[in-house]
This record gives sequence, C-alpha cells and structure tokens, in this order.
Amino acid sequence: MKILIALDDSPYSKDVLEDVARRAWPDNAQFKLLTVIEPFCMSGDDEEDADLIEASGVVHRKRWQIADKLCEQAMKKLTAALPHATVDFEIKEGSARSQIINTAVEWSADRIIMGVHGQAVCPHNLLGSVSQGVAMHAPCSVEIVRSKVRHKVPSKV
Repeated sequence: MKILIALDDSPYSKDVLEDVARRAWPDNAQFKLLTVIEPFCMSGDDEEDADLIEASGVVHRKRWQIADKLCEQAMKKLTAALPHATVDFEIKEGSARSQIINTAVEWSADRIIMGVHGQAVCPHNLLGSVSQGVAMHAPCSVEIVRSKVRHKVPSKV
C-alpha cells in the first residue's frame, strides 16, 4: 500500500502526521511525505532591482532548508512510530494542488492523506482550495484529516 502524505509547516500537518503515526498499517506500507514550495519570485530590469532579486534567492534557499528540515523530522517521527513501513520524502516546487496530484500519479499512490486549513472565503465551503482541488482530481482515494482542537465552533449570532 502506497500512501502519499502532503505536509506543510502548519499545525494541521502535525495533526495529520500524528493521526497517521497512531494507526495500524500493513507491514508493506510505503509512505511518501511530500512538501510543495509555492512559487515566490521577484524580478526586475534595472540595477535598483538587483537587491530584490538577490533577496528573492535568499528567501528561496531558506524555504528549501525549512522544507527539508520539516520532511526530515516528519520522516524520523513516522519511522519511529511505524518501524516496519518504508518512509521517504520529496520536496517539489509549484502549485501545491498540481504537485500533489502529479506525485500521486507518478508514484501510483493508493491514498493521499492531507490536512485542511479551512481558509476558504465562503463559509459554506468545508475544504480549503488545495484539499478540495486534490479531492476532486486525484487518481486515488483522498483522506482529509481535520483537527478537532484547531477547528472553531461557530458562535450563535
């Protein structure tokens, strides 16, 4: 069984990882942790923009370092909790939704597990735009892990 776990540096991803680590999985389970770095670039045409372009490169490298550290820590946690499973990770750049779906296709994932930020503009939307897009277009089952602790109870008006 191949399980793709989409992670970012949010508390919601920590909840996903904890949820996966608590479960019983088959001994042949393979987990791929995926972090996607959304595009961030600055460009300019003159010398005054050179500082911005240099700063953009520094930010880009820092984002990769943070993503690598996040995945390394998550891999260690999952490996310790599930010693019979195979765990690795991958970092990609681009649209989170597209990269999660593409990785699931390329890797022939049986399931995608991800959290939800729930930051959709309209309150009637139950999923965020990334989780909703993945659920609609994934080539396999998608499991959305919602955080009970972080989920706000609507107040009565």
